[in-house]
Amino acid sequence: LAHELNNPAAAVQRANAGLRETVRRRDAAMRELAEAGLDSDAWRALEAMIGKAQANERETDPIAISDAEAALETWLEDHDIERAWELAPSLAEAGFTDEDFLPAEDQLPAEALPTAIRWMTETLLLNGSTEIIAQSSRRISDLVQAIKGYSHMDRATEHEADIHDGLENTLIILAHRLG
Repeated sequence: LAHELNNPAAAVQRANAGLRETVRRRDAAMRELAEAGLDSDAWRALEAMIGKAQANERETDPIAISDAEAALETWLEDHDIERAWELAPSLAEAGFTDEDFLPAEDQLPAEALPTAIRWMTETLLLNGSTEIIAQSSRRISDLVQAIKGYSHMDRATEHEADIHDGLENTLIILAHRLG
C-alpha cells in the first residue's frame, strides 16, 4: 500500500518541481510577445496551435517521435531559434510537425517567432505537468477511498458488507500488479 501511494505522490512531486520555473519562463516569453506588439489575431493563432496539439492523439511510436523531433529541430534551427535541441522534444511529443508552424510564420513578425515557439513549448510543459498532478492525485484519492473501505470493516463484530465494493477496493489497491 505504501508503494502504491508513493508512486503517484512521487509523480506529483516531480511534476511540481519544475512548475515555478516553467511559469517564470512562460511569463517572460509572454511579456516579450506583448512588447513585440502581437495583435489579437496572432494570439488566437498561437492558442489555436496549442489547442490543436492538445486535441491530437499522441504518437506512441518512439521512432516516429524521434523522427518528428529531428525534423522539428532542423526547422527550428533553420529559423534561427535558439535551444532548438531543447524545444524540439516537447513539441514533437505534443504532436507538432514543422508544417504546423506555417500559420505562426504568417501571423507573427519574424523577430517574434522564436519567443512564440518558446511560449508554446512552456505552455505545453505546464499543461503536461498539471495533467500529471491531476492524474496522480486522482490515483491517491482512489487508494485512500479503497483503504477506508478496509479500515471500517473492523468496527463491529458483525455487519453487512457489499462484496462488490470489497472486490473493487481490492482491485484498486492491487491494480499495478494486475496490469
